[in-house]
Amino acid sequence: MAVPAVIGHAFISSASVTMVKEFAGPETALDPLHMGISGRPGWLVMGAFVAFLALAGRVRPAADGTP
Repeated sequence: MAVPAVIGHAFISSASVTMVKEFAGPETALDPLHMGISGRPGWLVMGAFVAFLALAGRVRPAADGTP
């Protein structure tokens, strides 16, 4: 079922740009490398989450070898 993936993608696509602009100061330069889920902070959070999943044993190949 792909509905959760679609909802998650829509949230990330809108939040990564819109929320940063909402919370940034009016004179702040918006540098994409340092803001949002698609910048460095987002990659650190996603990397930590994937590491947590791997350590918890939630990331493993399928039993029949299919992706």
